[in-house]
Amino acid sequence: MKFYLIIALLIISQGVFAREENPAKFCNQNPECTQKMIEISNDYQNGNKLFSKELLAGFSGECFHLSSLYESKRAHHGAFIFEQSGRDLMADGIFTFFYNEDPFIAMDSIELKDWFISQNSHMVKTIKKLNQIEMQFLGNTSDYHYWFRSHPKTGKLLVIGKQASTEYLGFVFCEMDHR
Repeated sequence: MKFYLIIALLIISQGVFAREENPAKFCNQNPECTQKMIEISNDYQNGNKLFSKELLAGFSGECFHLSSLYESKRAHHGAFIFEQSGRDLMADGIFTFFYNEDPFIAMDSIELKDWFISQNSHMVKTIKKLNQIEMQFLGNTSDYHYWFRSHPKTGKLLVIGKQASTEYLGFVFCEMDHR
């Protein structure tokens, strides 16, 4: 009986005390990362979460995907919106592919929010951590985890995402301007 109790405690403690991933280190020892991905990771390391203090904040800009589906040096685009809702910070995001320019560049935060609403998109609750904001999209075919920080000097949104089942591929690195 004691043996089973010890095993159960070990299993529970591994889940409770599992080491959190550090998205700024996804390019460490990863030979597939491009120079731009490494730059975003380095900026992320020193970032903050000041953007999360705004009532409504929209961002869009370039994203680089480390995936077998896309050329990793080609910039794609993405957009994220964050809104305070009581004590919660809600967020939504999208990635667009093969546009020559950012399709959201002319939108301010309110217009970006309205665009997401027009697409029947639904905001999800983020997880507030000491120095970053996190969000997960859990789906039937894939699970993605996103981490957000502000660039310490420019205020740009830095986004690092990871598909849960990957080790060296399935990442996205973004640097987005405030809208």
